[in-house]
Amino acid sequence: PGDQQPFEVFRRASWALKIAQDAGGDRVVVWNEETERDPESFGSETEKQREYHNLVLLWNVLNVVAKSADWEEAGEKICNHMVLSFDLGRAAVLALQNGSLISLVGASRGPKAYEGLEDLAISGDNFLRIQEFFGSDADHIQLEEIHLLKLSSEKVLFLDSSMSTLSSDIDFLKSISAYFGAGLARFEMSASSSLSELEESAIIYSSASMTSILESIQLVAPTDATVLIAGESGTGKELLARTIHQNSDRKEKPFIIVDCGAVVGSLIESELFGHVKGAFTGAEKRFSGRLKEADGGTVLLDEIGELPLDVQVKLLRFVQEREIAAVGSSNYESIDTRVIAATNRDLKSLVDEGKFREDLYYRLNVFSIDAPPLRERREDILLLAHHYLAIYSNKYDKKSLGFTEDAELALKQHAWPGNIRELINVINRGIILCKDSRLSTIHLGIFPTGSEPDDSNESADTAIPLDTWMRGIVESCLTAYEQLPPLGQWLEEEVIKVSLAANSDVLNRAAISLGIPESTLRRKAARIRELSTGDHEAKPADLNTLQSIVGKLNAEDRTGEESVLNLVSDALLRELERRNLNKKDAAKIMGVSLPTYRRMST
Repeated sequence: PGDQQPFEVFRRASWALKIAQDAGGDRVVVWNEETERDPESFGSETEKQREYHNLVLLWNVLNVVAKSADWEEAGEKICNHMVLSFDLGRAAVLALQNGSLISLVGASRGPKAYEGLEDLAISGDNFLRIQEFFGSDADHIQLEEIHLLKLSSEKVLFLDSSMSTLSSDIDFLKSISAYFGAGLARFEMSASSSLSELEESAIIYSSASMTSILESIQLVAPTDATVLIAGESGTGKELLARTIHQNSDRKEKPFIIVDCGAVVGSLIESELFGHVKGAFTGAEKRFSGRLKEADGGTVLLDEIGELPLDVQVKLLRFVQEREIAAVGSSNYESIDTRVIAATNRDLKSLVDEGKFREDLYYRLNVFSIDAPPLRERREDILLLAHHYLAIYSNKYDKKSLGFTEDAELALKQHAWPGNIRELINVINRGIILCKDSRLSTIHLGIFPTGSEPDDSNESADTAIPLDTWMRGIVESCLTAYEQLPPLGQWLEEEVIKVSLAANSDVLNRAAISLGIPESTLRRKAARIRELSTGDHEAKPADLNTLQSIVGKLNAEDRTGEESVLNLVSDALLRELERRNLNKKDAAKIMGVSLPTYRRMST
């Protein structure tokens, strides 16, 4: 209904049926007129809407579990989905700890944030029955207006239905709980098989770009030179830093990681340099600091661009003199710690904006390594996919798993905005869901967009990546215009014009190629025609090259859930955030109001 595209539903259904037939043979029952029920017997419009609502919710749950960084994030998002979708008062994940009932995460309706077990207002009798439910074989019980669903032997889902009724949705909620509980298993790995250790096992590659990087690492590792590793989130910067350490003479000494963006600004100085007892409120004992802990070894300063300016001054002295003074002390101490810095931001731009010290930048940038995004090393995608497939197949005791041909094609075509970290989550989720001998596109949740790209086509290989192209056009707009132009609106207009021209102005075909409803395209096209009759400021010449970018997105990067317009808009948003412009200027370039930009950037 509405803006949902029936075309996409039928496409996915067709893929699912084809895969089911391949896997199940004669056991699969297909649709036909003789066996199908009378359409009038499908139920009321309300029932159809509820089934559609449940399908969307199930899809959202699968995506939340797949994309969340930890189980707390996944649990909080699922609870919020439950509260909103079923009009609940509260939803929470409960556990037993040393015989006591505790609330791990939760969500509440209304402006008041969920604070914990006391918000659930559980009576004494229900308290005991909930505790008994953990040890029972039941997967669901109802206690007055409370529903409990088993997620695992240690966790249950608590739903307060005082504001609605859930009686007709219990079977569906059991399915949701089963998927949610299975998904949580990937966050509950033992210390010996944690994700960070799995990533440390090897660098998997065959691409020329990674070959060059590994050759550079072999050259710089034996030295004490400071190294700066730049790259998008999820590209394996930490793994490259660890490889440098392991190939150096310091490999028997500590390798310490400090996430400069995760530590509160007022405490990062103490985290790095240590403090003496009584240096500040809460400093009840002496702390040596991470730089000293890594003495003789290596320290990785992750997200170095987030470091406050006053701490940068002190870090500069250490990089130059190899001396530190703890917070609250004036005595300097010499230590021998190698520094590797990593960032997903453009430090040179931060220097130009006065947010990063130029002298520290040059001290850190003695030897630089650029970690390429996964979309620029596509020949490595299947190698990585099979590597993590083997790891998680062994973890979940599914040792015979492989990929279908369509799944491999989808893996190679996907844009991978989250890079290797996203690939790991997709493989992990797919293995959990898979009951067959091979993972399909249904298990992975990504789908091919057409035939496999021809590797012999040089124009496809040399096409400019969207983010690189966007960086250049934003730079043009910032330097060539006295007033900041609405670049976001211009990009949308150009993308629509290119797609209409490529489809002979047939709205239906153009809408499919863009990944948006035809009604939306008709409205936008009419607005563009109205604007074309007036006088407008000259647009950047670089917009003329957008046609090749749009063609590449249609052929390679777009998945079933992403429209080309959204891909272009997201690329512009990423570039504006990378430049760390003030939100008012960024909103002007985006072509939206300031409140709208704030919502987009959260």
